Amino acid sequence: MGALGVIETFSGTSVLAAADAAAKAANVIVFRIHVAMALGGKGLLFMTGSVADVRAGVQAGAKPVRDRGLLVSQVVIPRPSPELFEEYV
Repeated sequence: MGALGVIETFSGTSVLAAADAAAKAANVIVFRIHVAMALGGKGLLFMTGSVADVRAGVQAGAKPVRDRGLLVSQVVIPRPSPELFEEYV
């Protein structure tokens, strides 16, 4: 368990582009992609790895989404508590 990176998008398809870019750019483990269904669905991407890799992955993953104007937020949590991972794994 390393750092936690999260990208939130305004659309389900854009979160897939973020996951693809993050996985190609950095040595991260994408462990969950959540695509919300229904009207106004959003996307959530969770990744883990070293702090440096997660920072690189979040930056790379957020770029194509930001370029399309669909980025809600991005965050890197360097030392998350184990309980936080239990909620999402």
